Amino acid sequence: MIAFQRGSMAEHPAVNRAVGGSSPSAGAKKAPNGAFFFLWQILSYNLVMNIIPIFLPYAGCKTRCVFCNEIEATGQEKLYNSEEIKEVVLKCRGYFNDKKDVTLAFYGGSFLNLPEESLIKYCRTVKYLVREDLISSVRFSTTPDSISREKIGLIKEIPVSLIELGVQSLYEDVLEKSNRPHNVKDVYEAVKILRENQIDYGIHLMTGLPGDTKEKSTVSAMKIAELRPKSCRIHPTLVLKNTVVENLYEDGSYTPQTMEEAIETVMYMYVILVSHGVKVNRMGLCLYGNQIKNVVAGPFHESFGELVKSRLSIEIVRSLVDRLDSRELVLNVDEKEKQFFIGYKRWVKKWLNNEGITIDYSLKGCSIDIMETIKTLFDDIKRGKRFSFPGVNYEA
Repeated sequence: MIAFQRGSMAEHPAVNRAVGGSSPSAGAKKAPNGAFFFLWQILSYNLVMNIIPIFLPYAGCKTRCVFCNEIEATGQEKLYNSEEIKEVVLKCRGYFNDKKDVTLAFYGGSFLNLPEESLIKYCRTVKYLVREDLISSVRFSTTPDSISREKIGLIKEIPVSLIELGVQSLYEDVLEKSNRPHNVKDVYEAVKILRENQIDYGIHLMTGLPGDTKEKSTVSAMKIAELRPKSCRIHPTLVLKNTVVENLYEDGSYTPQTMEEAIETVMYMYVILVSHGVKVNRMGLCLYGNQIKNVVAGPFHESFGELVKSRLSIEIVRSLVDRLDSRELVLNVDEKEKQFFIGYKRWVKKWLNNEGITIDYSLKGCSIDIMETIKTLFDDIKRGKRFSFPGVNYEA
């Protein structure tokens, strides 16, 4: 079923207490210094998920990807040491309702490409936190080239709930132009090793990379869907300050996707993945406060995922109109699904009005299975059908 996102966790009272603010605006304006510089971001996105993220910018990276500036994207320059990690865990646990199932997450860099000495130190910290019943598991992001049977052996003694592979694309030319440290073969080998060791894995994909096209992103999503990862994140390439892609953009050799192109491409990918049972847990890059100012160009929107789902809603309505042969729809849906048919800033509702389509709700109305409809849209995509972008401004 589609996940319906509620209000920002930045409005949660625990977030404001954590950063010392008395209101959402007070908490949002000023983040704390020191070891808790990132605490506001940590809680605002992960509070309901019981995840405590530790960011390791560039740690273990063999190359500098053309799109990447993890310091600008996270606002963090230093790496946490063991004591600081323990301190952050203790601080964050105070704001979780469920303290029995807490996950520590290492994001950024390439975790399994860390020097062996550093990797062992982090594993020791995890084992300590598990032993003290402060966390129940750990997850981390890493690049496909870092997965080997030897590296998996080093983490065998810690409870790994998920490894997210930074795949980005399954086209060699896109990976090469993006200066990724892996190739397509590495992706399949990594998945094979993780399956052998019964470790759940997620996939991170990007759109709009140098050399990428809508068709390549769509095919990459289809190939990833066949691998059946537990989850997938997708975000369009943004031109961030102090990146190679910023230089390419300024000299005219790189053009980022428009917002419409990004929404449309990610919608196709979302349909493909969800129809194969893959959970898409985020669409769009997560940036906060001053971090947003580091976006030079590209399709950034704080509610990008909601835009994609609203765009999908429009396509579902189109399919219902065709199937029922009527522009006056009467549906039997629950309250969450009603919101789905309203959309971000009433985008879907405005499109319906513009197209002369009405939706009423009644227990006697037509029951619809949104997932089955998504699968039908996937079949359309496989047959080569292309959908036209609605001519209604989503921000108006």
